[in-house]
Amino acid sequence: MPKLPALFLLSALATSTLCAGTAQADADYGFRAHKDLASIELTGESDLLGLGGFGGGRATSLRVAYVTPSLSESPSVWNSRAHFGVAQDIYSAQDKSANPPAGDRPYASWLYGMVGMGWEDETTLDLVTLRAGVVGPSARGRQSQNIVNDLAGVDRAKGWDTQLRDEPGVDVEWRRTWRIRLAGTTGDSGFGADLLPRVGYEFGTVRHYGAGGLQYRFGKNLPRDFGVRATRDGGVDGVPVKFDREGSFSIAPDAFYGFLDAQVEGRVWDMPLDGNMYHGGNGVPTNTFVARAGFGLAAHWAGVKLAAGEYFLTEEYKGQDGVSAFGGVTLNVAF
Repeated sequence: MPKLPALFLLSALATSTLCAGTAQADADYGFRAHKDLASIELTGESDLLGLGGFGGGRATSLRVAYVTPSLSESPSVWNSRAHFGVAQDIYSAQDKSANPPAGDRPYASWLYGMVGMGWEDETTLDLVTLRAGVVGPSARGRQSQNIVNDLAGVDRAKGWDTQLRDEPGVDVEWRRTWRIRLAGTTGDSGFGADLLPRVGYEFGTVRHYGAGGLQYRFGKNLPRDFGVRATRDGGVDGVPVKFDREGSFSIAPDAFYGFLDAQVEGRVWDMPLDGNMYHGGNGVPTNTFVARAGFGLAAHWAGVKLAAGEYFLTEEYKGQDGVSAFGGVTLNVAF
């Protein structure tokens, strides 16, 4: 399973050091989030939403999650929220025939539950998430993809008889995101911009990788949250809030912004590409470093956050037919 060890813990430490000065200078935000609110988040991603003309391979990811009200009364950690959810990731070969050629990525799906915690102060969010489930036919990827393809009016993939065999999957992920004001005042009315650098590390039987990335946001009434998250990035978007200078706190109304996103991953192990861990089988030679870039729009209306993004991923394995593209939509409803 291994290729690289703890390189990314060093990158996390380095990024933390670089951001510490800015975070300290930005600590005069002087606000607290609305602790009593919870949220339900629905996220879907699919290559059917990706721009045409790019190589495929990633099919569909679906996730539903619940984020609790704040569990913390500590003045130094102004929000600590638990999150729970269930998700399904589906992958299919680029060749949709019944017998994909050697060197094409294997058919695979991962069905899992997740539970985690998030801790945030004015400028930093830490997320720790445990995922546990099954990879293989019991994850019901064939059935879910057939439903999606039928609804979209596209041909079904015929190679699911070659998918990875059933194996348990357990992963733990840590992710830290910082929020740095660049222009305007995040959370107040008017236009502004901010930068959200992040690092993360995931270890387990399904994936083992480290990542570093950033998101640039620009628009009106930027909420004091931590941006828009792709499904693979783990964790949840949380509960967006808006600071009112007069002292009352409410869900961010009438916020609208665009975002640019970039991430680089160093991968040690990726079961949907490398193949079964215990049974062996039809894995492909993978690329150690993979980059992703994306853009999108997000809007908030009185407790409802809707975001849509388009993402481009460099080749994940040797012999892949070019860059892949997928689109994602997130709906987050606070109550």
